[in-house]
Amino acid sequence: MNKEKKTTFRVFDYMHCDDFAKYLERMAATGWHFKEWGAGLKFEKGEPKQVTYAVEVFNKAKDTDLRPEPKTKEFAEYCEAAGWKLIDAKQKFCIFLKVDENAVDILTPEERVENSWKATIAFSPILLLILYGTNMVLQWRNMFGPMFSYSIFSVLGFFNISVWTILFLTQLTKCVLAVTMKTKLLKQIKSGKRVYIGTNKDGKKRWNGHTFSAMILIMLCMIMLVMLEDTNLVIYYVLLMVGTFVFCTILAKVRPDAETNIAIQVVFTIVYMFLIILIPFIIFTNNKDNRNKIENVPLIVSDYRNSLEDIDDISISLDKNMLGSKEHYWVYGEEESISYEIYRSKHSWILERIWKNELEKRQNEYRTECTEVWGADIAFRNEIGDYYVRYEEAILIFYEDRTYELDSAQISVIRDKLELR
Repeated sequence: MNKEKKTTFRVFDYMHCDDFAKYLERMAATGWHFKEWGAGLKFEKGEPKQVTYAVEVFNKAKDTDLRPEPKTKEFAEYCEAAGWKLIDAKQKFCIFLKVDENAVDILTPEERVENSWKATIAFSPILLLILYGTNMVLQWRNMFGPMFSYSIFSVLGFFNISVWTILFLTQLTKCVLAVTMKTKLLKQIKSGKRVYIGTNKDGKKRWNGHTFSAMILIMLCMIMLVMLEDTNLVIYYVLLMVGTFVFCTILAKVRPDAETNIAIQVVFTIVYMFLIILIPFIIFTNNKDNRNKIENVPLIVSDYRNSLEDIDDISISLDKNMLGSKEHYWVYGEEESISYEIYRSKHSWILERIWKNELEKRQNEYRTECTEVWGADIAFRNEIGDYYVRYEEAILIFYEDRTYELDSAQISVIRDKLELR
């Protein structure tokens, strides 16, 4: 391990550029001097010094810039004449070191506030806010809309709604705080106070919004992986996350020019969408045959009815997360087939919503109550022989091709097999 060099992983937004400068000054005071960007902020060991940094936001640069581009270098020449040396630049950040004791401020306070504000509320951040918000609304609508019964127990659905909500709230908070801070700073300028763009004047390390949201997203990823029951999918997603981290690290170290970086990002996005959608689908499809086996079906016709009919096909759909589970089994025979859905949850409001949805679908059907024989909170049979049964922590919807009414002995077997007692 090289004790003369180290990398830190601090992230600052444009409305905290003075926090960034104070952090670099604090590091220099301990003997660690900023040299350049890489996978993080790269420092070299030296003599502890009291130095002055200026972190400026240059709006002619782009968020896709990973190194000083021609326009940034041009700006740096102007600043060097004023007594400031450009150490490095990335995105719209330019880090300068004061090399002349008589150096004048690079920009006026009004210009600095305006630049930081514009960089925060620019086209890309607003576009992200709209993108995150749209996806969040779609995910919430999908979760709690007409497809509630199908999505509420989905691991992927839970993951999507959480991720898009966190991303939207993080971006929204950033924009709102930028508006608030701009208003506050402009008032300070008018009153003659010295402007500080940030919140941590001591330069100490603190958790910020970026760190907090990143930690939450990582935790959600871990929760999703733990809850996935398909081992191959878990391994694949872990490899995908590791691969993404390695790619981003290499890109940050190589630091291609802006045009090359944009091209790489476009190609990566296309490949990533392919990897995150198509490959998991292929893995899921390949594993489907292993899941759809007779030993994985808790109930078949011969369990409760005297039938020796061969089973032609079986299909199983399982969803499970921290809110409960949904199991759907289809058992197809040559002359008779059955299908049954079981919803299980300890949250009564979820089962109540599912039960209400099912009743609304069949509100015009003729029903015969059969609560007592099912030992349930409520149960009924419709005119074509389908059963709808509600227990305290479960709902059963049972379909048969034939319209024969089940007797108490058959219902008892079904309840035992499906663990509904």
